[in-house]
Amino acid sequence: MPRVPFKSGSSRKRQLSPVAGPKAAKSCRLQLQDQEAAREAHSRELLFNQYADAGGCIIKAAGVEALCRDLGLDPADIRLLLLAWLCSAGEMCTFTRDEFLRGCHRLPAACISRLRTGLDDKLAYMRCRSQQRDKPDCGDVNADSCSRETEFRDLYRWTFEFGLEPGQRTLPIAMAVDLWQLVFEARPTGPPAILPAWLSWLRSGGHGVRAVTRDTWRMFLAFADACVAAGGDLSAYDQSEAWPSLIDDFVEAEIRRLGQQPLEADDACGGW
Repeated sequence: MPRVPFKSGSSRKRQLSPVAGPKAAKSCRLQLQDQEAAREAHSRELLFNQYADAGGCIIKAAGVEALCRDLGLDPADIRLLLLAWLCSAGEMCTFTRDEFLRGCHRLPAACISRLRTGLDDKLAYMRCRSQQRDKPDCGDVNADSCSRETEFRDLYRWTFEFGLEPGQRTLPIAMAVDLWQLVFEARPTGPPAILPAWLSWLRSGGHGVRAVTRDTWRMFLAFADACVAAGGDLSAYDQSEAWPSLIDDFVEAEIRRLGQQPLEADDACGGW
């Protein structure tokens, strides 16, 4: 009877199967993951094309309005600001292809319903307060609270740049007021108690200032935190600190409005 040359090889194949099996399974999983990632990427491209202009390279104001309608959100909703932030958008009412696809990937989302759900979830995560320990969507509050605050501070810094007109370095007062009112909706600790008085004073126009500088925008967050640490009032304000002049003028006007005595440098509490 002739010998079968591949018989011993078959036996060897069976001996290797315990090793080859897991490798083959891992390879199959990776292939399926790649296929799923490709499908997701294609779906995100289709979603972008649905709102892009005729050239297919950018979503302009009309496309953003259509996107808002399909999301069921007002254009001034905080979730639209979160979307622009996740996209690292460089200009209001505009998304480039790369920006939009980046934001959808970060959520992640590949269709309009998942985009809305992702934005809802992101806002819920960022708003999660430290005292809401009984809410399951907050996760490990102690572990995540620092991460939430870090994310908010990144959002806060980015918002100023986002609001600038091309070539400009300051925000018009009206735009700054709208963005201040909006961005604090996403802070884990909520809007600071001093914010309504600050915005009301800015709207009054009595300060004679037409625009907000980057330094004032950034320092207001530190000023608001100092007021919160002092129980929500101005007792933590130290006039010897190097605050932007707009904040100094606000404190002076607010003290007059409240009928308080001017803060003396020796009586103020600084060092925050």
